[in-house]
This record gives sequence, C-alpha cells and structure tokens, in this order.
Amino acid sequence: MTTDRPLRVLVVDDHPAVRAGVCALVEAEPGLVALEPVGDSFAVAPAVHAQRPDVVVLDYQLPGLDGLTLCRELRRSVLAPAVIIYSAFTERDMIVPARVAGAAAIIDKATAPRELTLAIRQVASGASLLPTPSDADLSAAGHRLSGVEHALLALLVDETPPGAIATALRLDPRDIGALVDGLLARLVVRGQFA
Repeated sequence: MTTDRPLRVLVVDDHPAVRAGVCALVEAEPGLVALEPVGDSFAVAPAVHAQRPDVVVLDYQLPGLDGLTLCRELRRSVLAPAVIIYSAFTERDMIVPARVAGAAAIIDKATAPRELTLAIRQVASGASLLPTPSDADLSAAGHRLSGVEHALLALLVDETPPGAIATALRLDPRDIGALVDGLLARLVVRGQFA
C-alpha cells in the first residue's frame, strides 16, 4: 500500500487490557493509527464497515465466532482488510487453517512489540507472512478431509484463484465459497486453538 495517509488498524480482542495495550503500541508508531477497538466477534463486521481499517489485528479466541471464521468473512468483503491472527497459540497446526481463512500472518501474543508493528506494515503492503505449509502440515490437516476437500485444500495452499479452482474441480464457481467455508470448519476444531 503506497499512500500518504496513516495505516488504519483495528484491534479485536475480548480482553480490555490487550486491546488497550495493542492500541497504545499502534498509536506510538509513526504512520499507524488505532481505530476504535472491539471486544467480541459480533461487533467486528460493523466496525470494519464503519471504520474501514487497512489491517485487522484479530484475536483467535473470541466469544461467538473464532478468529479464523471471522477472518474468512472479512476477506470476502469488498474492501477486505489484511488480517493478522493474534493469538497465544501459534503452533504449526494453525498454518493451514489460517491460509484457508485468508490470514496474512499469525503473530504470537508474546512476541516483541516491534515485530507486531512491522508485521502490520508488511501485511498492509500486501505481504503474506505465513510460512508455506510443509507436506507434514498438509497431511496433519488433511486426515479429516474427503477427496474433494483434499484437492480443494491443495489448490488453496497454492493460492489458486477461485475461477481456476472451479475449473480444476469441475464445479460451479458459485459453489466454491461454501466449499471453502466447509473446509475451514473441518480444519478448525472448536477450542483447538487458544
């Protein structure tokens, strides 16, 4: 993103102290501005619509919908912000679901503040900070999937566009969104990530 205006950052976390701390960190950085933060999954879509953030720093564990499901919803919107999953759980098990959801990064809540602000700048410029899933990552994620879901997962990990996915799988392009939603639901076991 090349613009003279500051990068607008929306912080979503159910803990008031975390929201306040991340917002203060963002405000202290030149060229970044913290928008009015939100504390639950139901307030995310209205806040994104009203505030138009460039980047959403999104807690994984929220009341209501989990962060990856919210990420998927945000990434389908017309003015989709970049999304950083901000979680205490950043193990390799989260890489594949985060990629399917459209996240640009996963940042551990224990990371150094400078790393978070650097990630915000990088994802706002279009970078993906997610590691490429290994064969072991895909195998671990895929043990719960059907044949079509395996094929869909492989295409998504390769960042294949939706139209090409529909062609490759011989599906109606209008069905791809629902298939990806179902795939994400099967990859993410509720309560698996904290």
